[in-house]
Amino acid sequence: MQQKFYDVVRNHAKRGKTVFMSSHIMSEVQEVCDEVTFMRRGKVVETVNVAKLLARSSRHIVLTGDGKTSLIEPTKQIGAKHVKKTKHSLEFDVDIADRKVMRWIAMQPVQDVTITEANLDQLFMNLYGEKTDV
Repeated sequence: MQQKFYDVVRNHAKRGKTVFMSSHIMSEVQEVCDEVTFMRRGKVVETVNVAKLLARSSRHIVLTGDGKTSLIEPTKQIGAKHVKKTKHSLEFDVDIADRKVMRWIAMQPVQDVTITEANLDQLFMNLYGEKTDV
């Protein structure tokens, strides 16, 4: 049923129609909306293009070590933020996973690498924090 709803919304958009949708389910908004308006206490805070917002969001990188050698914490040269290190893994965010970041990762003793883009849920929480009065 949800997919049918998405199809109806997309078909209207293809025909040049505007569809207003109110939802607290950010994955749903990300799936079907071109633009999103964030509101707080009944007032518009920001209206942004979803694709552009996601494109300029940070990438979350998780490195899993080979278990033999410790992973080295990333330097500021690669723009690492929110660094978390455990015995066998290293997590951090970068604005873009460019060649500089990839070269740095390639020099690490890793067994696995995961790079994920932020989703609308994460961006929403970054914009508004843990507040429940949005």
